[in-house]
Amino acid sequence: MSPAIPEAEPLPTRADDRARARPRARTRERPRTRRASLPDAPAAHVAGDRTRSRSTLAPIPPTAIAPRAASALRSLGLLGATLLAATLLAACDGTTQVDAGDIDAPPIEPSIAIGTGEIEFVPITDGQNLQFVQGPQGGYHFLASMRVTGVDPGDRRNRDDPRNPTTEFRAYLGDQRVDLMASRYVQGLDASPGLSDTYEMVGRLLILDITDPAQLRGMDTRLEVTVTDADGVTLTDSRTVGATF
Repeated sequence: MSPAIPEAEPLPTRADDRARARPRARTRERPRTRRASLPDAPAAHVAGDRTRSRSTLAPIPPTAIAPRAASALRSLGLLGATLLAATLLAACDGTTQVDAGDIDAPPIEPSIAIGTGEIEFVPITDGQNLQFVQGPQGGYHFLASMRVTGVDPGDRRNRDDPRNPTTEFRAYLGDQRVDLMASRYVQGLDASPGLSDTYEMVGRLLILDITDPAQLRGMDTRLEVTVTDADGVTLTDSRTVGATF
């Protein structure tokens, strides 16, 4: 048996030569990164005479901050929308906010009431008994008072003020006047305690034109008051009382 002849190796081709001549590209491995755990920081670091504190609290992750920020933004958005809606509603209504000091107060309705009293105003009513008294000089008088609104009160501290009102008290038996026509006062009025825009005159003498109390005792006597201010506003009130002595 004849020995086996080994197969001849194939001759290299031109493509093989180019492949061997081209340098192989080197592949660079990307280093693997690992999240290292940080060691606990010291509570304080001293450098010279300056001390810096390092917080030992873990930082808040972004995933926890985002919901809080979103909630805050939503709250601001709701507030802004509410304010905008209120502004638009006021504009549609045509209403305008005005300082109360810019609005003139409504005028006070003029009124007047006759009364009595020595140191404070006491109202009287028709038909009630009212005492007249004898003064130190032998004459007789009622104590007359009045309360008024809607007039210029003048200046009670200055009797020469040209804006002081005129107040006059009168007494009648029927149509006959029975006072001495001496109860006329040109002076400023006092403010009524505890009442707004209300003024009064208290404890004036309504001097009677009689010489004997029997001339008036038990008689229906009409007491009347008139106030006229510097603007010409005139108010009058009267009550009929039973004169007693």
